Amino acid sequence: QMTVKADDITRVELKLEAARARVKIKSNPAEADVELDGRAFGQTPLVLSKVSYGKHKLVLRRRGYVDEHIQLDIQGDTTITRTLSPPIFVLIQSEPSGAQVKQGAQVFGVTPLKLSFKPGAYQLTLFKEGYESQTQRLDLDAQGSEASLNLRLSETTQRRAARESVELSISQYRMR
Repeated sequence: QMTVKADDITRVELKLEAARARVKIKSNPAEADVELDGRAFGQTPLVLSKVSYGKHKLVLRRRGYVDEHIQLDIQGDTTITRTLSPPIFVLIQSEPSGAQVKQGAQVFGVTPLKLSFKPGAYQLTLFKEGYESQTQRLDLDAQGSEASLNLRLSETTQRRAARESVELSISQYRMR
């Protein structure tokens, strides 16, 4: 508190500090590595006592479990508790093989391919030049540790016509 008289000139210097919060982080199972904004802080359970207000990216990582990515908007003291999921491995195959596997714009690789997912619903698209792309919904729950997806891709009309044209040319050649 400060009192200033009417005709006095008083110089005041203030040092402003960013608002800070206390963030408790827990995981099940415990001992997950904690990263906040790309910086490692230790393992759960963990208390970070001087987290600035605002948006942050939290990652919980433990071997044998799917990484948990959490977007935070810190506005005061908070507790974050997450249950980590063991991965569900999915073997993805196509006929013919060599199809790209993607979800949205993210390309995972080409078939045959083994990927790990956390429980949830996914829309996977398989694409191969000369074949109709196929999209398949994949519903994964925590009960299963492995799943498979097998898709047969159909030739595009252009590819089928080209193949049939080549086959016709070969058969005409043999007839001569």
